[in-house]
Amino acid sequence: MNQVHEASRQAHDGPAMSASAQGRNGTEPRTGRPALGQPLPRLVLGGLLLTAAAAAWERVFPAGPLFRTIAAAVLVPTVLVALRRTTRVPLWPTLPVGVIAWLLLIPLALPRLPGSAGPSANPVWALTSLRSCWYGLLTTPPPVPADPALMIGLYSLLWCAAWAGGEALTGSRRVLPVLAAGFIVLAAGVTLGTGSRGISLLAAGLTTGCSLLLLTEDSSWSRLAVLGAPAAASIAASAVLLAPATLGGRQAFDPRHLVRPQAQPAEVADPLDEVAGWLAHPATPLFQVAAPTGQDWRLAALDRFDGQNWSSTGLYWPVAAQVPESGTAAGPPLSQRFTIDALSGRWLPAASTPRSVSAVGGPGILADAATGSLLSREALQPGRSYDVVSQTPDPSAAELLAAVPDPGARADTVLPPGLPQTVRDTAVRAVAGATSPFLQANQLEHFLRTTEHDDPGAPPGHTYGHLAYFLGVSHRGQSEQFATAFAVMARSVGLPSRVVVGFQQGSQTAPGVWQVGGADAFVWPEVDFAGIGWVPFYPTPGASSSTDTVMPAEGQTPERAKLDQALDAVPPPAADRTASGGRPLQAARTMPPPARHATWLVWSVAAASIPVGYLAAVLVVPRLRRRRRRRLASTAASVGAAWQETVNRLRWVEVTGVEALTTAEVADRAGRLLGAPALAHLAPLAGLADAAAFAAPGIAVANSETGPDVRASAWTHHDHVAALIRRRTGVRAALWHTLRPRALRD
Repeated sequence: MNQVHEASRQAHDGPAMSASAQGRNGTEPRTGRPALGQPLPRLVLGGLLLTAAAAAWERVFPAGPLFRTIAAAVLVPTVLVALRRTTRVPLWPTLPVGVIAWLLLIPLALPRLPGSAGPSANPVWALTSLRSCWYGLLTTPPPVPADPALMIGLYSLLWCAAWAGGEALTGSRRVLPVLAAGFIVLAAGVTLGTGSRGISLLAAGLTTGCSLLLLTEDSSWSRLAVLGAPAAASIAASAVLLAPATLGGRQAFDPRHLVRPQAQPAEVADPLDEVAGWLAHPATPLFQVAAPTGQDWRLAALDRFDGQNWSSTGLYWPVAAQVPESGTAAGPPLSQRFTIDALSGRWLPAASTPRSVSAVGGPGILADAATGSLLSREALQPGRSYDVVSQTPDPSAAELLAAVPDPGARADTVLPPGLPQTVRDTAVRAVAGATSPFLQANQLEHFLRTTEHDDPGAPPGHTYGHLAYFLGVSHRGQSEQFATAFAVMARSVGLPSRVVVGFQQGSQTAPGVWQVGGADAFVWPEVDFAGIGWVPFYPTPGASSSTDTVMPAEGQTPERAKLDQALDAVPPPAADRTASGGRPLQAARTMPPPARHATWLVWSVAAASIPVGYLAAVLVVPRLRRRRRRRLASTAASVGAAWQETVNRLRWVEVTGVEALTTAEVADRAGRLLGAPALAHLAPLAGLADAAAFAAPGIAVANSETGPDVRASAWTHHDHVAALIRRRTGVRAALWHTLRPRALRD
């Protein structure tokens, strides 16, 4: 009879005896293993755990294709592991079979995009997609389309988790690998997902439930799982209830913010250079828009000026539906459907500010959250259609009059060296007497509209030299010169500005249908105000005007005209000589830098919590386990636990290989190493362990040397032996053994 093994079984499972004990003494064990302890039910439970965890990805991918992928990625590896265990085939020869099965199942497990050939079992495609899928997930705003090149990452992760977890459950009977894999899948789905968190809470609950079932089946974790379940439920409930108040309404962490998306391709043409060409062919139909109301259709926002050219600093994300938030104040939604006619290039027109976009049977679309600009993955073709839903900011006159420049837009106040003195002096003269930042911009708009003349035949150009000639000599230009002159002068007085290239609303050909042609090409400036966003201005006059007559602005929508009328009726705020009074605003130069998200703090706390949590676990869990074992209801089980704890402590002094020894032989070997004082406690403890292991049900365990209180005697012997071992090993070795991961398992 292997008494050491039997004593450890008594410590973990109470009065139950191991199969080896049953085979040697011919007695029946007191309790049998539960049905879930068999390999097949454990495999099924592990598969259910992974399925529940992967359900959290429903906030990332569409539900239909997702659960098709989950079913294939979890079921097939689980079946392969079960077959291998049943046929007793070695592990290594089956690994190539698993890889081949993973590859061949790709066409069935992954969805097919409309208009494409679908996923392929070609290993080159599979490996290429697997390498790039995670970057694609982090650079695609949710909801992510059911793209096989993106879903192959989750498919492969679940396949590996199901295979490795199944081997661990049926081989070494370890539950931690499958638990770790399940919670990694769950955490990834919760972190990458968006929208309602109901499915995440359900997935977390089901995953936790399956985990507790597996833990209760592992004898080394069973009681810990039972005791920890209420605590885990309390912590989870507290997190759900307190998180909204604790976070203060802030958005959840999104790892996409840590990834730099692909930049604007260099081959995209500068749309500002295209304006003169469109105006030269005014009758050419460029595109058609179906929308409830006409708008200015923006093509590209240009926010960087080098003295010669305006360009975009935008970073473009692939979008399937939702466009990343840009922080612009929300307004009423506006649905649009665009149909391309003769418009070329890759820029896509849309009303401000796009919130969702979807291609109608065409190539994919890229979006820049900061500027609201849209790019086609491929060159535009006649007949191309796409849908856009925009939120057009609708601030009130009072809000605009009280608005201040956005402190986070410092980059949009930068001008390169060499600003002509003519431009600078004209800007100072134009804003003289303005009592608020918005009125400065409004006066700039009014100044250009009333002192300069719109001339479609004026030569194009927007360099410093062109602007100096426009403002100081010719006083004639196209919307290109008006918009770029406004933007440069606004920056010179501290207002964050940019230039937008687009089109006027066009001609209404039917109710809700607008035809836009070359004559509608238009450029206008915008200024960024805190809490409102980018506000358009229209400095280009609608026709020739004298210096004392205000003419309708070119490109100005009816809504903006009404807003200008409301502005005239609202009294301006009290003058603030520190912000205006005819002098350039200095706010852009003295404002504090924008607050940055404390991402580093989050990651530092997360990184520190791992060692701190581990340290707390190895120091607390063994002590709680010994305390629980001292108080076991069964005296025999408690005595067996005392022996098991003693055997675990003997490993500190290299007393190993005890699995094949009897309790007396273990005591004798350890006594020769530790001396007579240790043997004086090991020998009687070994006798008590033998009596506990072989006592018949209902018969009390007793010992003539220690009296009736066998439990207290066994733990007293254990405590003396543990103290002798601590003194022998020293502080450093004792600390090493205390902090080892095995301390959580013994």
